Amino acid sequence: MLTVVRPSAVKLLEPPQRLAFMAEALRRFFPWVWSAVILLPLTGYALLFWVYGGMAAAPVYLHLMQLVGWVMITVFGWISLVAYRRLIRARAQQQTTAAAAALEQIRRLVQLNTLLGVLVLVVAGAGRYWS
Repeated sequence: MLTVVRPSAVKLLEPPQRLAFMAEALRRFFPWVWSAVILLPLTGYALLFWVYGGMAAAPVYLHLMQLVGWVMITVFGWISLVAYRRLIRARAQQQTTAAAAALEQIRRLVQLNTLLGVLVLVVAGAGRYWS
């Protein structure tokens, strides 16, 4: 969304069409993210209990990954349940400024989640080498 869809929309669409396009793109994208929000913790905890027998025996880096993951889930929950609804409501009331502000908040929160995702990747890759 950040590196392909949004830049293309900014380049090719005027603000009112961009708001409509991004609202529709997010509406279609969110079910995929909600699927990941459900499947990733389920499979992660299953693996954690299968390999380590539970949280007590898990290395510190897995605890850190879990913490960052739950922060990411919380951020996405805010995006989809609060900010996106503000965008939809503002568009329905033809409040372009409020809709643009909601979309900007979504963009910033997606950037935050992207950075947190990179942190998780670094921790996952390097964590096993910590002593």
